[in-house]
Amino acid sequence: MAWRGDGLLREIDTLDEDTAEQVFWVNKWHDGEPHCPKCGSGVWGRVTRHRCFRCKQCGREYTSKSQTLFASSTLTFRQCLKAICLADESDLTMKRVREVVGVSNSGASLLLPRIQLLRATGSIADEDLPQDAAAATTVVSSAAVSHDRVVIR
Repeated sequence: MAWRGDGLLREIDTLDEDTAEQVFWVNKWHDGEPHCPKCGSGVWGRVTRHRCFRCKQCGREYTSKSQTLFASSTLTFRQCLKAICLADESDLTMKRVREVVGVSNSGASLLLPRIQLLRATGSIADEDLPQDAAAATTVVSSAAVSHDRVVIR
C-alpha cells in the first residue's frame, strides 16, 4: 500500500477498526502477525474485552500499538494510519493534521513530533527509533514553530 495522496486517506475512512488494526499490524510486524514485545513469540491469543493480545509463552498482554510511536496515544487505528500517510507530505502544518486525523490543537501539536520521527526513521516500531534522547531531540527540533502554525521541513 502506497502511503501517498488523498485517495488513500479516503480509502482509510472506509475501513472498519478491525481492518485498520490489521493494516497497522503489517506496518509494525512485517509478516503481518503479532509478536510478543517481551519474548518475541508469535504464539498469541486475543483478549477481545481489552482489544489486546496475550502471549501464550510468557503471558504478557500487549496491544498492536505497544512499542510504536502511537503506544501512549488514544488515537484509533484509522487515525494512526492517517498520521502515517501524513509523513510523506513535505510541508505539514498543524491545521492539516487537525483536519486529516481529526484531533484537537493540542493533539496535533503532540502528533507532529511523532510524524517527524516517522519521516526520519521510516518505521513506526520503537526498536527502529534513536535510543538516546539527544538523537530523538535532534530529529524533533527540526520542526519550525511560528505562532499557531507548525511546519515540518
